[in-house]
Amino acid sequence: MGAAPLVLSLLLMAANLRVSLTSLGPLLDGVSADLGLSSTVAGVLSAAPLLAFAAFSPLAPPLARRIGIERALLAALLALAAGIALRSVPGVAALFVGTAVLGVAIAVANVLTPALVKRDFAGSVGGLTSGYVTVMGTVAALGSALVVPVSHRAPGGWRTALGMWLVLALLAAGMWGATWMRRPSGGPLPERRPGRHARLPWRAWLAWAVTLFMGLQSFGFYVVIAWVPSVLRGNGVAERAAGWQLGYLQVVGVLASLGTPLVMRRVRDQRLLAVGGSLASLLGYLSLLVTPGWPLVSVTLLGIGSGVTIVLALAFMGLRTADAPTAAALSAMAQSIGYLIAAVGPVLFGLLHSVTLSWTAPILLLSATAVVQAGVGLLAGRGSLPPAGDVDLTRARAPGGAER
Repeated sequence: MGAAPLVLSLLLMAANLRVSLTSLGPLLDGVSADLGLSSTVAGVLSAAPLLAFAAFSPLAPPLARRIGIERALLAALLALAAGIALRSVPGVAALFVGTAVLGVAIAVANVLTPALVKRDFAGSVGGLTSGYVTVMGTVAALGSALVVPVSHRAPGGWRTALGMWLVLALLAAGMWGATWMRRPSGGPLPERRPGRHARLPWRAWLAWAVTLFMGLQSFGFYVVIAWVPSVLRGNGVAERAAGWQLGYLQVVGVLASLGTPLVMRRVRDQRLLAVGGSLASLLGYLSLLVTPGWPLVSVTLLGIGSGVTIVLALAFMGLRTADAPTAAALSAMAQSIGYLIAAVGPVLFGLLHSVTLSWTAPILLLSATAVVQAGVGLLAGRGSLPPAGDVDLTRARAPGGAER
């Protein structure tokens, strides 16, 4: 089987990995009003998928070793479809449970996708990562822009707007089954020989740098997705316009994601990109406070920052590792701890707003995390973990092979 159908099915899967999350932000005020949710509870709803990411990311590599990486990803797509459907059923409990289920599904896909890319497309980690991040961001941007108009016109309102992504999830599952599941080489993660099992690299400083970069990047992104429409509305932007501006933010992120690999190929490591993307996010946060009348400036900067740093955060799983098992182990660690950090973001942001009745303190918190993210990016932007089976994971190796 040629590579084109495999890449196409991978990209179609990527189209599902963010849109069901980003669709909620523009509708959050309406959902909260309809169900009587406070700002803190709404923050918990936004954080539910991230908590699922944190809890279930470490389970993805064992699942792939047991049933095969292709089957694990197919199961994730089917679970995603179930979660989307459940989230649209009337009732607060169904909303929360469905959101948690789709979070579990996305957690498995998030962890295993970098390992799959490392295994089958080792020579194109940066380019293919940029490709699926671009597709993921493009569909998410369309989702953010479309859900408010759909909720106003379709029967069922916001439930229909959130549930329409069920079709996309089922389409991805069907194509995944028609391509990857029929591969002669399909099966578990490689390197299953005794002594080659990759454990989570808890003692490796480089793994912690990648993990913190992933966590802080996700902290900022999911707060932005959940709360920036509300911040914009507080600054005088209409509901529909706020949804479109969140969509525009993600379009800018897509363009930044496309450009990031071009820069990566011209530099020896990714430290400058990691710092630059983090500082773009910082300027975007501060712009929300200092120039509230210029929302396009704010969302443009936030889009650039998120687009650059999400590609780096995902590419680090392959760039900082020597083989697919180690990539899966690092991905599981980074996404488990990273999303646990990220899950605090929407809840804390909403809580600070409820307590202070202002956006100033929450936005200053985001600004502080962006500064820390820039510092962590200096550490995560170079080096390499040893391959699976090497005992000492505390010693990272520089790209040329020398220990650092």
